[in-house]
Amino acid sequence: VYKRQVRASGVHNHPSMKGMHTLLVVLVAVCGCRGASEEPRFVASTDALTRTTFAPAMAAPLDPGCNTLWCASLALAWGELRGLVGGEVRTAAPNATVALLNASPIDRDDARNAAVVARAGWIHEGVVDDLQRELRGTFGARDPQLDQLAASGTVAALAYARLERALAFEKAFEDFADWGIDFGHTVDGAERTTRVDAFGIGGYDPTEPRDRALGKQVEILHYAADDDFIVRLVAKDATDRLLLARVRPGATLAETFAEVHARLEAAGPEPARMHIEPDELLAIPELDFQLSHSFDELAGLELTNPAVVGLPLLHVLQDLRLRLDEEGLVVKSRAEVAVGAAIAIE
Repeated sequence: VYKRQVRASGVHNHPSMKGMHTLLVVLVAVCGCRGASEEPRFVASTDALTRTTFAPAMAAPLDPGCNTLWCASLALAWGELRGLVGGEVRTAAPNATVALLNASPIDRDDARNAAVVARAGWIHEGVVDDLQRELRGTFGARDPQLDQLAASGTVAALAYARLERALAFEKAFEDFADWGIDFGHTVDGAERTTRVDAFGIGGYDPTEPRDRALGKQVEILHYAADDDFIVRLVAKDATDRLLLARVRPGATLAETFAEVHARLEAAGPEPARMHIEPDELLAIPELDFQLSHSFDELAGLELTNPAVVGLPLLHVLQDLRLRLDEEGLVVKSRAEVAVGAAIAIE
């Protein structure tokens, strides 16, 4: 995200790019979003993707060959399920994902800056109607998929969570639509480069009012090397921050996140905030997708908690809408844990 020494790169086709090094951002922590009315550019299930997966918890091991996504909605829904069954969710057969979810609790206070609906209950006691009323009051719309679940006759209990958060920049960053940036990645052991859309500051000029306004939205909190840095973007509401980092990943997302925060804490309660300097470039890859994931390793597991003993987990689903561009950030996610009415016998 930040580079003290500017040197030439292979990126051309933009007058402000000459003699500059393109800086790449990897999203580590998201704390906001703006309105998500636009259709995402990419919609898919992870079943159709070979190198993208959802982590059930931040403590899940990272696969260095995969894109890994995590959002708090599943942990919130799982927490509601724990409340329904009276403690940690127990299954007849040991399961690593269940253990991770049980060991990674998140409650509404952890997501207090987001709009959240989270609830668990029995279908026959009207949990879907309760959820729909709360969803309409919080988000202005019902969730039609919940009505389908209630009408299926196969679901005994449901745990559900939905969250949204809005973040917008006071001044829109520059859209690098004409040239983008080169994103390096590895496929089957071979290094490849893909050109992706980007936004940022295309060569900072402190004499330009627009650049000065954009520069105030960028705080460089840590810089060790070209591939080791942390940047914070300031939102329109100055209490909101978007933390971006390019760091070597740890064994898990939790370890990576902890390392980023350890570096910030080492700098003290008021770390020195470096700012972008003349002729330097800030380039952030745009993200715009909606992905869904089924935790198939949980489907069919028999629950052994007294309140649900003998009932199976039918499915555990999560989806994520994420958009990061020159105007701000979109984060919308829902998670659904369905407990079946009985175990199917073949």
